[in-house]
Amino acid sequence: FFSSVLRWTLTLLDSALKRGLVLARGLRIHHLIVQSDYLQLVECMNNGYGSPSIAALIIDVLMFVGSFGRVSFVHCAHEANRVAHELD
Repeated sequence: FFSSVLRWTLTLLDSALKRGLVLARGLRIHHLIVQSDYLQLVECMNNGYGSPSIAALIIDVLMFVGSFGRVSFVHCAHEANRVAHELD
């Protein structure tokens, strides 16, 4: 059960990140700050390593990130990210 919930969560996260990055690229934004309440993702994106469960997501996102001048990944509390959760 946990495995399927994790896959579902990562799929939603992957989709949301890609949509945001595609939108930012279309708006010709070169410097971007990505906020997430998923601490493990933020740490992996900033440190360049992570668990196998999110490796595919990281590789996928890094392909998009390369087209920006600078992208920062910042952790925020779940409560502070309420709007993003309401969009899903």
